[in-house]
Amino acid sequence: MKAFAAVLVWFSFFLGAPAAVPGLGAAMPVYSKDGRIVVQAPAARAAYRFPVMIFADRVRQSLTRTTGLEFTANNGQLEIAVGSATNREQTVRAIHFRDAATGAVKERIELPDPEGADLAKLKEAVCESLLRIWVADAQIDAPSVPPGKLPAWLAAGLAHYSERESRQPDLDRTLLLWSHACLPPAAELLELDSAAASAEPAVAGALTGWLLDKKNGVSALERMLRAAAAGREWDVREIAAHLAGSPDPAAFDVWLDRKMDDARRTVIVPGLTTKGMVRRFRSSLLLFPAVSDIIDAPLFNGVSFQDALRHASDPVYREAALRQAGLVKLAAMGRDGTFLAVSKAYEAFLLAFAKGRKPGELVKLLLAADDALRAMEAQTADGAELRLPPEPEPSGKKKKPRK
Repeated sequence: MKAFAAVLVWFSFFLGAPAAVPGLGAAMPVYSKDGRIVVQAPAARAAYRFPVMIFADRVRQSLTRTTGLEFTANNGQLEIAVGSATNREQTVRAIHFRDAATGAVKERIELPDPEGADLAKLKEAVCESLLRIWVADAQIDAPSVPPGKLPAWLAAGLAHYSERESRQPDLDRTLLLWSHACLPPAAELLELDSAAASAEPAVAGALTGWLLDKKNGVSALERMLRAAAAGREWDVREIAAHLAGSPDPAAFDVWLDRKMDDARRTVIVPGLTTKGMVRRFRSSLLLFPAVSDIIDAPLFNGVSFQDALRHASDPVYREAALRQAGLVKLAAMGRDGTFLAVSKAYEAFLLAFAKGRKPGELVKLLLAADDALRAMEAQTADGAELRLPPEPEPSGKKKKPRK
């Protein structure tokens, strides 16, 4: 709980001893500015009230920025109870209360030992509680209607996606699973009890990001939250209709494949190169026919650059090389300087191939590009990220002294 510990030191220094309720052995509860989040603790753990409150409120703010929805909780309250255990227990318990008459919701999250609590689990619990409270707010006009159930993976996905630095690793992991055919069809992937999204937080994060795609100013996420508020169950066909324009599972699969393919070229953090990007670049170094519907073409299944050297005089291969040069250049757009240099090396080889240069020159260019790629793979092999160096500050012209 390093995040709590740092804030704890600050509050202990400036605020001194915690206030306690006389005779009850409990510290005074701490409320957020709008009163919708409250943190309670025994007197012995009173100093944790403020760090926990700050954490929960920051999660709420992050959720608002990410989704575009307001989590003001007009019809509910989130209560976080700090316990007195000292066994470094990582458990985070979430309890849900709902008043049958008024529809008011009270979410309670219990931290038996704040020093041992898992911050990732706490963030997921806060996201899940806020989602349920949002649904309750949307039910003010019909409080007696039982709300539809939301997927458990949705809160985990929002917790991941709201952290910008986790988006690229989540996308890399999802694309790796997709490229190895380890993900189910779209309808199964986004169902209420999706096994893939539940087992892989990275997949849940990527899916949640796509649920935030808006049409006519409304995201698929908001549409499904409102459906839950109306008492409807989670329906993948409704998601498919919003994202793919059709509830048909086959159309949804086509949409997902295109989304995955587009994601390979998505620049989330400019100037960043990851191991996953390098892996995908390596797998794309094949020549394919310039016209993709020629099933019996010699290049239909893809030919390595090394094997293509034996056909350097064939105009079909030259045309494919010219096309691939553009794709190699496109793959490096928005990445770091190392990736750009590797891309340029392969682009030089492919353009020379397309122009019919001599075999000796082509071999030399390909070997240089392969060496550069292997060096980049070695740099990212242990998961290290490559980034563009910071831009040098512009040197201003010195003003001439006045005479």
